[in-house]
Amino acid sequence: MEWVCVVVVIGALVAGVVAYRNQQDRGDGDPDHAGAPQQGSLPDYLDMPLDARLAAPEWSAPIASAGYDPATADFVRVVGRTMVSSRGFRASDGMPFASPRTGILIVQGGRVGIAFPDGGRVVVVSYDNWRGELNVGNTGILKLVWDDRSQGIVFSAINVETPEGSEFANALVQYIHTV
Repeated sequence: MEWVCVVVVIGALVAGVVAYRNQQDRGDGDPDHAGAPQQGSLPDYLDMPLDARLAAPEWSAPIASAGYDPATADFVRVVGRTMVSSRGFRASDGMPFASPRTGILIVQGGRVGIAFPDGGRVVVVSYDNWRGELNVGNTGILKLVWDDRSQGIVFSAINVETPEGSEFANALVQYIHTV
């Protein structure tokens, strides 16, 4: 009887994970990848170029209020799927991290910031770049980590073993410590 209960519980968990993944793949419930903008949500920015994003008030206002000026920044790039975590940060879903499908990475004045859609608004999370470390995971995925490595940005869409990933890492390494 105990094994039957365990199998049922595991089956329910797997079904829940599959349903959640399918929901994410469709864009349902994912505010930064909504197909058509809904009230209180943002449009899909995946194909929007950097200049257009920086001109859009929903991006420019939070970036400016966080103290960044992309026109004078050392490094500004659109980034694909990432995982962002920082002390005190809570995503719109209450989680202590966010996994946006797109964002803008900015390095300026001793700080690193990443702006991304979250819960119908664009948020900016900032870090001190002098205490950060740039490193590469076993699979070639680029990571920026701070303090006890519980804070940082994992660039899931950037692999340093590709020409694009190598170029990105080489440009970013000028501003961040490496490990």
